[in-house]
Amino acid sequence: MEVVLLGSAQDGGVPQVGCDCCSNLEQRYPVSIGLTDAEGGRHLFEATRHLGDQLRIWGCNSVESVFLTHAHIGHVDGLGLFGKETMAAKGVNLYCSKMMLDLIERTPHWSTLLSDGVFIPRVASVYQLPGVIVEAIEVPHRDELSDMHAYLIKAEKTLLFLPDHDTWQETLRGHDLRAWLNHFEVDIALIDGTFYSADELKHR
Repeated sequence: MEVVLLGSAQDGGVPQVGCDCCSNLEQRYPVSIGLTDAEGGRHLFEATRHLGDQLRIWGCNSVESVFLTHAHIGHVDGLGLFGKETMAAKGVNLYCSKMMLDLIERTPHWSTLLSDGVFIPRVASVYQLPGVIVEAIEVPHRDELSDMHAYLIKAEKTLLFLPDHDTWQETLRGHDLRAWLNHFEVDIALIDGTFYSADELKHR
């Protein structure tokens, strides 16, 4: 198993639209990772608007599957790029929660991707890939559109992919962070670190 970090920024990337405070910094793409399984299959976590750039980082132009954590825009606004106007993909496995799939089916632009056979939806809590087990873990996050799931990626080591959540108090449910990670036998944790404090952005 191999995991490649394809992006580490918040939904808008860096620099972010509507703000010039980071205009001189090196460009960073919205959060995403790529997983290569034991048979060489490619599996993308999150579908961002920078899909093309991120696939080039990864050195590929197609994937076998896409895993979605939740419905907020920076994590899903690249889904349409798999359609006939761009990639014209077919038969890509789409792993997500039932609530996320319900939203996709109710959204005309996305539901067309299902009816056209671009995506094949797969809803479960545990997914078996060649040499890898991927387990979904529900975590508290704003759920006005869908629920939110982190992913445990298990092979020789276990990686936690947690790109969004609300507060550590809610996520940990009374445990300390180290005990929570030990409970899931996590070796590597990629976690949401967007905001240092609740005072950084007044509307959040």
